Amino acid sequence: MNILAALLTLGLFCAAVVILRLYPATLAVVALCRKAQTLLTDPALGDDEKERLARRYSVRLLVQFARLTLLGTVAFSVPILLLLALDALDAVSFSAVVALLTRWEIVAGATAALAVMWLIKHAILRRPKPSAASAEESVAAQPQYRYSKPARALHRLAFATVEAQKSLADMEARVFARRLRAIEIDRPVFVTSLPRAGTTILLEALCSLPAFASHTYRDMPFLLVPMLWDAFSRPLHVSGAAFERLHGDGMTVCHDSPDAFDEIVWRTFWPRKYGRDRMALWSADDADVEVEPFIRMHFGKLRALRSSGSARYVSKNNANIARIPLLARLFPNAIILVPFRNPIDHAGSLLRTHLLFEKIHAGGDPDAPDDSFARRYMEYIGHFDFGANLRPINFGGWLDELGEPNELNELNELNEKAEPSSSVSFWLRYWCAAFEHMLAHADNVVLISYDDCCAHPDAALRRIARTIGVDANALAAQAGRFRNANAYDAAALAADPRLCARAEAIHAKLLARSTA
Repeated sequence: MNILAALLTLGLFCAAVVILRLYPATLAVVALCRKAQTLLTDPALGDDEKERLARRYSVRLLVQFARLTLLGTVAFSVPILLLLALDALDAVSFSAVVALLTRWEIVAGATAALAVMWLIKHAILRRPKPSAASAEESVAAQPQYRYSKPARALHRLAFATVEAQKSLADMEARVFARRLRAIEIDRPVFVTSLPRAGTTILLEALCSLPAFASHTYRDMPFLLVPMLWDAFSRPLHVSGAAFERLHGDGMTVCHDSPDAFDEIVWRTFWPRKYGRDRMALWSADDADVEVEPFIRMHFGKLRALRSSGSARYVSKNNANIARIPLLARLFPNAIILVPFRNPIDHAGSLLRTHLLFEKIHAGGDPDAPDDSFARRYMEYIGHFDFGANLRPINFGGWLDELGEPNELNELNELNEKAEPSSSVSFWLRYWCAAFEHMLAHADNVVLISYDDCCAHPDAALRRIARTIGVDANALAAQAGRFRNANAYDAAALAADPRLCARAEAIHAKLLARSTA
């Protein structure tokens, strides 16, 4: 029985080594040591440069050694715990099995067997590396909901440790202080609007230029400590092909795609703004002298990661539409771009996407098999735009009006008691409230007609480039990203004519104030 236990122990240890990818982790440490040694002994580098490199590689090696130690401890602990359990049940003798495993014949035989297995895998059966969708790929670099079980476990750990990340962020700033010291947040660009207004396409066009740096999917899931997470996860990075995101709009994403991940910062420091069924507005008075340095430092970390600090920070975050006065106060030289669409088309797109995410969050979409994870993922990054997570922004108290007798409730009675969010009139009312708010703050924002961008992308992008101060030819080269969005018919959507008229009047005012 002791011999069987010894074989089982060896098998479990080998399985743990493979599953935890100890071998690639060891190679990563060795490669990092070699690279550091080469650079630090380079006679062409000055003493100051070598000192800077020594600090950088010391941190990276510390992180890698800590990771390797953790993985090794787990790999040893699994078989040891099994042996202790069997010993407690009097099934085997722990000391006898350990004595058997430490005999030189067993050690030599196991080493030879591992060597043969390595040769078979790498010299005989070596094949091209699988795509990023493979279950063997890194748990650190799979965008959106296409995660393996270990990756989902890692994300759930991040979901539960936001407060710890906030503390680690201060330590991160001290570790990388020299790298961050010279970085200022100058003329940041904030892209914001209601969802489905073209904000993602505009962000991708801007991030195609070396002038801008933003969050990407590689920053997931430890968003508050992007530099530490980058140092830890870089050896695990994979490229992988782009695939269509779950919105069903034909847009594709990959690991290096920029996206709206800075909402976690706002949610961490202003939790009271996030109600059970709605979000409140921020005002300029919500500025906090203790939080402002954290926000500036966080944006600076992303600039340091993406461009060594030379690029301007750009953020695409739909919820920033709720904090225009605060953004203007925190970043007086910021440029806030607010795209808008024809209200009927915009409301129809919002309704379609909301119903799609309701299906996903209910477990009805085969492309999102873990519906609870999909919902928690969206909640963690602060996306309360659609589905079961819907928390509309309460512009001017418009949500409070839904509880009173009005035309929307009358429409719902005719629509078989449908939930308000299932009606296009809900989204039209939301659109009206949001863009009336934008018109009230038009002096702080740059209004952009997304329909104009689709119809005349070259001219529209050149106007945007002049507004934000970048190369017009370079941005205009991204015109191919813009294509006409789906059009919707108000009658087919059973839209309330009074709301349609109100929305069209607001749309005319937006066009008059826009860059076109």
